[in-house]
Amino acid sequence: MTRNRLTALTLLLLAGGALFAAETSEKKDVKFTPEQQAAIDKIQAHGGLVLRVASSTDTLDVLFNLAGKEGTDGVIGQVKALPKVVKLNLAGTDITDKGLAEIAGLKDLTHLHLERTKVTDAGLANLKGLASLEYLNLYGTEVTDAGLAHLHGLKNLKKLYVWQSKATDAGIDALKKANAAIYVNKGWEAPKEPPKEVAVPVPTPAKPEEATIKSIMTLAHKGENTILTRVLAKKSNPDEIKQLHGYYQAIAKLKPAKGDEASWKAKTAALIASTDLLVKGDEKGLTALKAASDCKACHSVHK
Repeated sequence: MTRNRLTALTLLLLAGGALFAAETSEKKDVKFTPEQQAAIDKIQAHGGLVLRVASSTDTLDVLFNLAGKEGTDGVIGQVKALPKVVKLNLAGTDITDKGLAEIAGLKDLTHLHLERTKVTDAGLANLKGLASLEYLNLYGTEVTDAGLAHLHGLKNLKKLYVWQSKATDAGIDALKKANAAIYVNKGWEAPKEPPKEVAVPVPTPAKPEEATIKSIMTLAHKGENTILTRVLAKKSNPDEIKQLHGYYQAIAKLKPAKGDEASWKAKTAALIASTDLLVKGDEKGLTALKAASDCKACHSVHK
């Protein structure tokens, strides 16, 4: 399986008990003990990969996120037998707090991916001793402020991702007080109310009095080369972005065929907020608009 960074770095894949590097004048050989090779074999049998970060180093990158197998807790302990593991990717695996206890002593670890896993606050207590940790991804987990408290002593931690977790602003602020250099990414959250702004002309069908949600959405979303498609593909012009923004302002004032009023208000507020960012030249609006313009999710509730 190809990964973008594999084209930018000279990496070694494990094969038959030896590492083979691309030709380089800075090539650095790595030899494994029988115990270490046995651990590598078990990781590979589970579908994991052990890679050299670069041929000029003896540091390792261990990936379980591509395995697609269950029982990660039972094999994760093999990582402790390997020398100089600096990166560990467990994203999307079935790793639990029990499994995290197995990696508590990885003193060289700088990057740890735990996004979309079952780890909880209790599991993060096992990270207290990872003094070299610089990057931690907790996106899509059940981690709360209590879990973030376990990270206060990790002074080298520079990047933390908690989007769609249970962490709150209070917990994040407490972490920042303990570590002023940390960057915490909470992701983008739609506001409950559309932002106040200068009014943009609202395009509607030929007869404004006949405007409906369906007619406006036909203008904005229907077809292969829609305004929405062009905006998301960065092929639109500023006038089209304003036009799409106007469409969303218009439908927010109309009543859907069915569904809860609060739900409709929240969904249209997200559309307006995302295009508001784009009108102001902020490309964060693209990610927000892609999430907010999920037609299927809206239709299932309101159409």
